[in-house]
Amino acid sequence: MAEPHDRPKAAAPSDPADVPLPYADRPVATAPGHWVLARAGKRVLRPGGAALSTAMLARARLAGADVVEMAPGLGRTAAEIVAAAPASYTAIDRDPQAAATAATWNDARFSFARCPFSQMAMAFAEVGAGSLDGVLLDLGVSSPQLDQAERGFSFNKEGPLDMRMDNESGMTAADWLAAADEATLARVIRDWGGEPHTVARRIARAVMAARPRLHSTLDLAAVVADAVPRKLHRAGFHPATQTFQAIRIAVNDEVGEIERGLRAATDLLASGGVLAVITFHGLEDALVKRFVRAHEGAPLPAEIPSAFDRVNPLLRLVPPVVKPSAREVADNPRSRSARLRKAVRV
Repeated sequence: MAEPHDRPKAAAPSDPADVPLPYADRPVATAPGHWVLARAGKRVLRPGGAALSTAMLARARLAGADVVEMAPGLGRTAAEIVAAAPASYTAIDRDPQAAATAATWNDARFSFARCPFSQMAMAFAEVGAGSLDGVLLDLGVSSPQLDQAERGFSFNKEGPLDMRMDNESGMTAADWLAAADEATLARVIRDWGGEPHTVARRIARAVMAARPRLHSTLDLAAVVADAVPRKLHRAGFHPATQTFQAIRIAVNDEVGEIERGLRAATDLLASGGVLAVITFHGLEDALVKRFVRAHEGAPLPAEIPSAFDRVNPLLRLVPPVVKPSAREVADNPRSRSARLRKAVRV
């Protein structure tokens, strides 16, 4: 894990309007398309949805607080957090490109630690447990990862079968597919991709048969699309979406990372501290709901007089769940499944 940066860097703008657009230094030919549109003055939303970020920041009490963000884009949302005058702002990510972006920031309140969510406690060894006022987990894959074909996350772009959040270590998607058997692949596609059992088996069988000729993301996407029954194809939704999601989750141990990360984040929160989580698919959302419910404490019998209604609660869920509006989904389809949930440490 890299140590948090403590060397001087160029000051981060305090006014979000002054923040340069991501990839502003790239020519139009190689910059992600939505940021090219933004340069032209078009309205562009981040994958989680601008409304979700705005709602989360509006509800959080950031002034004078210690704030932690997991997998930050270090763009507009980060600038808004800094503009809210927190006592400290710590970003944590295992992606080496995020570390490179963090190295350009210079703000006495800002630090960056390169590590998985599950190891976030290492970044706060000096302050210890029960010391943070807020933690934001922005789960899933980021737009930069999707937009860069060489990362291997996109089924719409020619790239290597990589899919690693940290592309400097660990098993690639190609390695994982080469090692997996048909039953394992079918189970992963069913449980983590959400495909029906029979469809997952069809996809797994087709992928196993095609393994010798799977050299790129487009190769895999084509095999999966052919395996999914035509009657299940939907307009505006690539038939390989759920399979790519499932393999990515397996490659990065995302289920384990979310479970361990939620526990680590909760341990670091002070009483009254806020745990905010943005999820992008049903599996992530279910993991968050299950974790919070498991730590709300057992219901106290009605016949026992008490000022509290639960025994030894650790977290309290704070409604409502924030979802993107129809307008936002129309403007930014990537936000369609995003959900923001919040819980408070008791």
